[in-house]
Amino acid sequence: MKEVSRLTDIKWLRIVEFFNAWENAETLSEKQKTLYIKEGRGAKVKLDPVKEILPGLIKENSRNLKVILSILSEKHQINVSKVTLQNFLKETNL
Repeated sequence: MKEVSRLTDIKWLRIVEFFNAWENAETLSEKQKTLYIKEGRGAKVKLDPVKEILPGLIKENSRNLKVILSILSEKHQINVSKVTLQNFLKETNL
């Protein structure tokens, strides 16, 4: 497991979880579903309501995402991590 983890750059515990899910699946279609990335990963949907506001915030604070995070938290009650915001901006090409 450690060698596979090193080669694939995936944590060994995730590999163990994958093999356990694969072995516990009864049908071929269930086994194939273990290969899919689960929904809910990546930039969160809760940023969609402020999608129109973000370009202006980015233009004003292009070098400091912490300011954008604090504005989202204070004015819009949206708490996300810096990485989540970065992923959302990449996904939406903002």
